[in-house]
Amino acid sequence: MQIALVNPNRYKKPPVIPMAIEYLATHLWESGHEVSVLDLCFSENVENDVRRFFRREKYDIIGITIRNVDTTVYFNNQFFLKEYNEIISIIKKYASSPVILGGQGFSSMPMEILNYLGGDIGVIGPGEGALLKILKDLEQGQVNYRLINGWDYGFEWLPHNRRGELIDYDKYLKNCGILGIELQKGCPRKCAYCLEREKPYWAKNISLCIEELSCLVKKGYNHFHICDSEFNIRYSYCVNFCKRLIKEKLPLKWACYMKLDLFNEDLIKLMSEAKCYLITLNVDTLEDREKNFAVIRKINEYSKKYNIKLAIDFLFGFPGDSLPQVETYIQFFREICPKVVGLNFYIRLFKHLPLTSSILQNEGKNRIVSPDNYETDFFHPTFYNRFHLDCIKRLTCDDPLFRFEGFEKNVNYQRVQAG
Repeated sequence: MQIALVNPNRYKKPPVIPMAIEYLATHLWESGHEVSVLDLCFSENVENDVRRFFRREKYDIIGITIRNVDTTVYFNNQFFLKEYNEIISIIKKYASSPVILGGQGFSSMPMEILNYLGGDIGVIGPGEGALLKILKDLEQGQVNYRLINGWDYGFEWLPHNRRGELIDYDKYLKNCGILGIELQKGCPRKCAYCLEREKPYWAKNISLCIEELSCLVKKGYNHFHICDSEFNIRYSYCVNFCKRLIKEKLPLKWACYMKLDLFNEDLIKLMSEAKCYLITLNVDTLEDREKNFAVIRKINEYSKKYNIKLAIDFLFGFPGDSLPQVETYIQFFREICPKVVGLNFYIRLFKHLPLTSSILQNEGKNRIVSPDNYETDFFHPTFYNRFHLDCIKRLTCDDPLFRFEGFEKNVNYQRVQAG
């Protein structure tokens, strides 16, 4: 079948290479389908580009990725679905094929977004297996559903490479973009505020991941971000990946997210030898404070010892948090002095998260706010807030160690590369 994959993401602070489209396109090609990609990120005239693209070829389906609903920060928030709605309306002027929606952002509120954007079918979670199912059902006239769960179709058989010529990487890199690579899918953790919570876990074949990196390095690219929920979901996998990178001696550098467990000095040392230069550590106030401090102190110590920069994303302001508690964290961060600490105390709420249900049940909407006068309907950007900005600024005393998320437009969208 003839398939069009569209990237409608035009946010450029920084621009994010649509890695998921590349993986998906490769899988579709290997399954015998024809794929064309329309990347609108740098389009100077969306309607002209859409018209030219769809007049060249008639497609059986149009797949559109919804990476993010909004920037997920309160200050200077940008809501993307309105622009995506406009782009899809333009597409429908020039093409009558079924519109299939998917992506991480889409999975946050699948039926709501499907209805808002006027899609025909939506894919929750991974798209590879689900899209093949949709194509088969369309051929046989058996599509009697609007949503399909990609997590139901397994992972072991998925491809691990991508066709680099689909996307003009250089446009992204010139605008401070960075190449991403996926090693693992899913996350078994149960963080009440996270959209990726309690998803089936699957790790890609390390040899094939190394082959993918090697191919990209040969094309001249040497700076990567590992786009897993957390790099250290499974300790043994991290160790083996680093050992393989060290063995291959690829001329590259990489950054990743990490969580506050499943680490030790040996892992940090291996990561350094494997050319990791930046760890972004996710810290929140829901865990035991003393335990948090002990673990963060160790990671910071090991990172400095092995010359890896440590950035901390600090999420606080949950129900029950107090200013003295936050001050304790601020003083602790000053003491250990990582590279940077991002402060986020407006907590993005989504309709289907346990945290949202808990807050509504125990507190109602008293502390729920929405920027730019959006309705607090949990479809538009909606946040829980306990602390006023001035209070937190007084605690930080304009210390440059701390960065308030949202005042720089490249935060919380793709990892800020510290330094």
